[in-house]
Amino acid sequence: MTTLIKFVLKICNQFLRADRLVIGILLMSLSHVGNTQEYNAFNVLGTSQAMCKPGISSASELQSFFANNRELVEQVLEEANWEGNPEDLFNAIAAGDFSTGTYAKGSKFDWTGLKKKGRGQILRNRIWAGEKPFDGFEVNVTSQCKVHKLVIPNACCNLSLMATSEITTPAPVVTINADNENIKVCADSGSEAVLTRADGSNETVSLDSTGCWSGTLEPGTVIVEVTNKDECGSATGSASHLVTAAPVAASAAVAVEKSGLSFIPYIGLFAGAESRMRLAPALDNLYEDNADVFGIKAGALKPLSEKVSVFGQIGYLDRNGVNSNYIYPDDNWFADIGLDRSIGTSGFIGGGLGYWNISDSEFDDVSLFLHGGSGIGVTNAQWFLEGRVFGDELDNVDSDNMVTGGIRYLFK
Repeated sequence: MTTLIKFVLKICNQFLRADRLVIGILLMSLSHVGNTQEYNAFNVLGTSQAMCKPGISSASELQSFFANNRELVEQVLEEANWEGNPEDLFNAIAAGDFSTGTYAKGSKFDWTGLKKKGRGQILRNRIWAGEKPFDGFEVNVTSQCKVHKLVIPNACCNLSLMATSEITTPAPVVTINADNENIKVCADSGSEAVLTRADGSNETVSLDSTGCWSGTLEPGTVIVEVTNKDECGSATGSASHLVTAAPVAASAAVAVEKSGLSFIPYIGLFAGAESRMRLAPALDNLYEDNADVFGIKAGALKPLSEKVSVFGQIGYLDRNGVNSNYIYPDDNWFADIGLDRSIGTSGFIGGGLGYWNISDSEFDDVSLFLHGGSGIGVTNAQWFLEGRVFGDELDNVDSDNMVTGGIRYLFK
């Protein structure tokens, strides 16, 4: 019984080994077939299977062959399941859109036509193996979104396909020209442009007969996309541009010129902190004291050029938090004069001289200040920061200063 079992197991093992060998051979064969394209060699032209006899040698003879053998040519194209439109081939030949060529040993063809039993047929995957090159005509036919490279040998007229390539739809070339907010978008193809604005919103605009669109956009980055669509597909081209606002100073100058005004009035609100030396009567001495300040000011800018303006302003300030043991006004009036210079598209920086505590001669003094800011969106409002120091001799700026921030609105 034990001997029988061993014999059965041995037989099963032999079958398993044989199966593995067969599977390995099959896999190797499939791999070889998948990675190798077999071509069948030919080295003779003008045989009994020629589509024309005795052959052709001139362009007019080629055109005559196609004109007089249309059915034969169409049979070859049908047998080959050619992906083009036969009419495109006949039109190209008739129009003379072909050239001459010489084809050396090793030239490969997807298929070659022939005439057998009076009918057009084909042989696939052919390679020229003749020792000498052969001459022929070559026509590159654009049809069904592909370019088909077809060869007609002089010796036999056996129409052959040498190569096929896809036609891709070209992406439009998009250009943007801008003068601040005024932009012009152009594309060499396509009929519409999609504008993606800085806030993420989209707008579709039509391109005119010159392929352009002009308009006004708010400041920020704009992305323009144009899609070209044809019978072969579609492709999208894009471009982006940073739209900038017109310079504030330049706009102000234009506004003044148009309105006939010689100045630009404004009003502002501000808040901040003040540090001053204040008198303590009980100690008969000056001590540093801090207070919160709130105020309003009004003035006018007079443009001297596109970049520089002179200004004057008056204002009122209210203090909150002055030490009750010190003597100092809870509020005061002030007046300033100075110069502003525009920076970039909407920024400004400036400074000047001020007269403080106008309403109380016991505490009046002079001040120097610097300020700067920028526009708020596309409005006439501007934010600003200001630093100011006080004193007749300006020798104690660490203890006599004020820092504020606020908003001013220009009436223009």
